[in-house]
Amino acid sequence: MLDWWRLRQYPKPLDYPHTVIYDWRPYRGFHILNLFAGALRIGAIPGESAEDVLRKVPPSADTFLFNLDLSYTPHFPSGRDRLVSGLRARGVDVWNGAVTDIRKRSIQEASCALGLHQVRTGLEGDPAELVIVKSNENCAGRSERSLSNSQREELGCAPPYPAFTDKYSYRVMRRGDVPAGRWQDPRFEIERYIENRRDLCYRVRCLFDHWTVSEMVSHHAVKTRENSASYRHLHFRRGDSVDLPQAMLNVSERMIDRFEIDYGALDVLPGDDGEFYVVDVNTTPGLTWIPEGQVDWFRSAWAERRAEKKAARLSPAAPNVV
Repeated sequence: MLDWWRLRQYPKPLDYPHTVIYDWRPYRGFHILNLFAGALRIGAIPGESAEDVLRKVPPSADTFLFNLDLSYTPHFPSGRDRLVSGLRARGVDVWNGAVTDIRKRSIQEASCALGLHQVRTGLEGDPAELVIVKSNENCAGRSERSLSNSQREELGCAPPYPAFTDKYSYRVMRRGDVPAGRWQDPRFEIERYIENRRDLCYRVRCLFDHWTVSEMVSHHAVKTRENSASYRHLHFRRGDSVDLPQAMLNVSERMIDRFEIDYGALDVLPGDDGEFYVVDVNTTPGLTWIPEGQVDWFRSAWAERRAEKKAARLSPAAPNVV
């Protein structure tokens, strides 16, 4: 584990930064700038336009990362498609440009569309079956709560449910005990409560084809990396043969491709039925709790990606590849 206090100081941006992080979140514990050392942070402003952002990107930039800690971001900034196309016209490699909706309901709709097993459930069913009542937004809508009403309206973000203050506020209860109004309320996502006898859970982190998977044990009702006992962490390239359930890797690959995630993380739960369920997609994964070796592993992926893109740009056979 890395020393939290050592991560408090951001590296100074380079004089001619090659990586730009377009960054919005009220919580400063992610410390993404420590992973991408020397990157230039452009603080995102709700309501700004694509042209506003383009003017802030220096000519030296060759990489641009969307790092917006919100669950729904197609309008951040206004004209996001114009920002992506404008950056690519400059030869900038855009990361997470296509990931704009990671709300809980969208995750389960994606699982259904892929033919994967999903956890979303409805009112009909065994009244004694355990379900978990969540917010539709990530982390109980903590980041959405930091927006003003006008900002939420401009960005298309729904107001979060006030009684959910964090993910530990989620409620595990019998289906028959869920208040009737919760089922149709768009602020909520109600899912089958997935359990397994070993209390295993998986955190899958990726930076393109560089993956880190943490297999953990949590005896808590709401399983998170913070309340899990570290079991083991594996660093590998996507497609490598590793000592992990292949079905879990297959499900993760398909969801990463579906959401077009370049940098991010999934939470995957195994069930006693032998299936694996994606319950969370995160494009701003925290760096306050990371396995030993992950920073170097992802930094190597970052350098490798930049080298590949530079070679492609300089290749006479493919002068317009970005």
